[in-house]
Amino acid sequence: MRITTLGTAAGGGFPQWNCNCRNCAGVRAGVIKAKARTQSSIFVRPDSGADGILFNASPDILEQIRANPALQPMRGVRDTAIAAVVLIDGQVDHATGLLMLRERGQPLPLWCTDPVAEDLSTGLPLLRVLDHYCGVQRQRITLDGAAFQVPGVPGLTLRALPLTSKAAPYSPHRERPVPGDNIGMLIRDDARCSSVFYAPGLGAITPEVFDAMAGSDCVLVDGTFWSDHEMPRLGLSAKSARDIGHLPQAGPGGMTASSFEQPASATTSGATSAAESRRSRMEWLLSRSGGSAADVARRAGCCVHAAQAECSHRPGRRPRFQTGWLCDGCDGAWPACGAARGEWRCWPKAVCRRW
Repeated sequence: MRITTLGTAAGGGFPQWNCNCRNCAGVRAGVIKAKARTQSSIFVRPDSGADGILFNASPDILEQIRANPALQPMRGVRDTAIAAVVLIDGQVDHATGLLMLRERGQPLPLWCTDPVAEDLSTGLPLLRVLDHYCGVQRQRITLDGAAFQVPGVPGLTLRALPLTSKAAPYSPHRERPVPGDNIGMLIRDDARCSSVFYAPGLGAITPEVFDAMAGSDCVLVDGTFWSDHEMPRLGLSAKSARDIGHLPQAGPGGMTASSFEQPASATTSGATSAAESRRSRMEWLLSRSGGSAADVARRAGCCVHAAQAECSHRPGRRPRFQTGWLCDGCDGAWPACGAARGEWRCWPKAVCRRW
């Protein structure tokens, strides 16, 4: 897949329009090594396709489209490469860009959870406003772990993960969070068997989030605050980072303190590199968790075979883990494993599959 980072700044952008802190003032004056950034959003498309998925529609979407020609392929008098929009939450800086897409000639395919659809129909009624223009073809994102695909974007499979964070200030769930206010998204390239975890609004690293991060080839997560109390310390707010749903980078319990760094992957290219990377990840998870090889393989995106005296794929090879074999051939993909090759027997799909 191809991932275009359209924006990487927090709400308000960088520099923020009314802020003269050292960083914002410094980037305006050109005296610090930084560059202006728009509000967070990514565009993901398959390697061989022009159309893709816009994750979050920031208020800066028009500027982002102008800066990234891939989003405007100019195949007709009116055209766009945005096949659909997936909303991670209903925050202003992630949703108000929908209004900038109102000239679309047909209803805009929009994927979001039920709580986000509620917030954007009541507290901030963007969806009702869009009904007077192009309209919205809303698709429901479920929280049961089910994988789904977006029509018009073949080869990419998505799965939502509920996050601990905060709903928007205009949401009735602001102080009483419900599952679906914020989600992280696992995006899988089916052809390459690679994945990215995207979570721009992350309030805590739960075991499920940890597993998603450790099992992904690329991680794009919340970096809004360096420390929990930087806003009160600057005299800009009485609220900490965690108070408004953001996990700080440093400090006790912060992002860097969670120690989720993955082992180095193999340097060679192709299937061997991918397989070695997942083997390293599995060994690392096994050493940390103390769980069974089958359970850890499921978390790492690997495949483990039933224990036996020898590996039928590599005769003479002894088991690498306590309860099973790590599959060298299937590389974590289901069903392109032993059942297809006829050389070994895999565990049931619930264990063997990557998702």
